[in-house]
Amino acid sequence: MALSICGLGLLDETEVETIPRDARPAAGRSAAPARLGPSEIFRLWERQDPTSRDALYAYVKTTFGKRVTALAADELDTVRQWIETRGDGPAPEMATDVA
Repeated sequence: MALSICGLGLLDETEVETIPRDARPAAGRSAAPARLGPSEIFRLWERQDPTSRDALYAYVKTTFGKRVTALAADELDTVRQWIETRGDGPAPEMATDVA
């Protein structure tokens, strides 16, 4: 109560009891799914290739013509899927012909 006077609007443990059960998130789950952002893309990338982001930057620039930080939510999801499925080889768009 005192925090709301200061403008923080946080509930204390006694006020939580006044929220109806059906309005509370289920135990172990957050109320809303986490938003996929550039920082999550960088985290996923660094799990696979902690030495360089060059291939990631090249894929994003070739595919979308943008920087990672300028991608829309659906584009970020496409990049996430590419990272998860790319394995150890280069992206299909970056493959070079060896004659």
